[in-house]
Amino acid sequence: MYSRVNRAAKILVLTLSVVSFVVSAGCKPPQTDYLTDNVLKSDLIVFGTITDEKYDILPVDSVNATYSHIYTIFTLTVEKVIKGNPDTKEVLIKVFGNPDNPGPEPVTHYFHITDKTLVLLHLDDDGKYSIIYPGIAWLEAGHYTPTESLESVIGRIIKIMVDNKIPVALPPSEWPKE
Repeated sequence: MYSRVNRAAKILVLTLSVVSFVVSAGCKPPQTDYLTDNVLKSDLIVFGTITDEKYDILPVDSVNATYSHIYTIFTLTVEKVIKGNPDTKEVLIKVFGNPDNPGPEPVTHYFHITDKTLVLLHLDDDGKYSIIYPGIAWLEAGHYTPTESLESVIGRIIKIMVDNKIPVALPPSEWPKE
């Protein structure tokens, strides 16, 4: 019994010594860089203005059945394309839920008409885009003021794209000055 307690005490002391060394050496656990992850996963990164909002009931197919969900469909008038190539100057962004109908569907409200936003989007099978969570990189709205400048966020996104050899759609003449 004494040898088990002695061995456990030695293991505890050794573990605490290693933890103490790691902490004193300034080592930090790895942190996830959501912006980098989302830039790499996105099909489209655009800046623009929300110009319309409507609701739609869309079918969802599953293995066992087809059912429907209410979505809010926001129209984003594109002003700058950072990544990808939208077919038009207006992009439809599909968000789960309907803020005006607090029934069984969750209440969701990302944008208001006239909001300016920089979003990272994924192209869905239905031709509409969905936001990669957390994929609103920048938002200027009547109810919210950004803490970082749009140019700064675009600059960080472009750096991530260049570092990862992803083509940048925005012409270099429009890149933020460093």
